Amino acid sequence: MIIEYWIENETKIFESDCFLAIAKINNATNMKQVKLATGVYTPHSIRYIQHSIPEYKRMHLVAENKMNDLGNKQVKELEEIICKEEAIQELARLKSTEWQSLRGDYANIYRRLERKCAEIIHKKTVDTKIT
Repeated sequence: MIIEYWIENETKIFESDCFLAIAKINNATNMKQVKLATGVYTPHSIRYIQHSIPEYKRMHLVAENKMNDLGNKQVKELEEIICKEEAIQELARLKSTEWQSLRGDYANIYRRLERKCAEIIHKKTVDTKIT
């Protein structure tokens, strides 16, 4: 009885921490802030059930959507660059700074953004050859 009550309280605290993390994710302006916000401490007593807690799932879903939104903004900014060399430099900067936060948990987003940018740079190469 006491253990169940204790685990229930730990779960409620964890859920409230996840809820606060969601607010931080929504206010984040870069990918590093999103990644840091998802680092919610999980007590050992509920570590085995954390993936079944709705707030935890929602936090990761919100974080993934925010990473997608931020990445898509950066890709649009890359599209606006006219010069191919400048676009390549900007892509290298994004990979070395902003997109480091995508490695690991958000590797699929990293690969998708990298493919989009490669297509954009390839189009700039083709457009340059045509004109």
